[in-house]
Amino acid sequence: MYSQDDDSIDKDGNELDGECARPQKHAKSPELAREFLLDAATVIFKEQACLDSNIIFCACPSLSVTDRVLSFRLKRLSEKEQHAKMHTAYSSVLH
Repeated sequence: MYSQDDDSIDKDGNELDGECARPQKHAKSPELAREFLLDAATVIFKEQACLDSNIIFCACPSLSVTDRVLSFRLKRLSEKEQHAKMHTAYSSVLH
């Protein structure tokens, strides 16, 4: 094993990675490593699910508002077209 004087080992016995100041921690057993990885994957999955839910939560009302605005504008455009046709027909009757 390494001695405490070795610069590549921290006070907890973890190997220090030469590229960064954070120690490389190793699980005491394969079971603990699997448990850690499962916990990490669960946290990542839950965070991603929350992000997806937030996107859906924000997107659905936005799409609903957009749908209402487009429907209103199409209705107004249709009314303007009908008004223009009636005006053209009325003008041709008068002349």
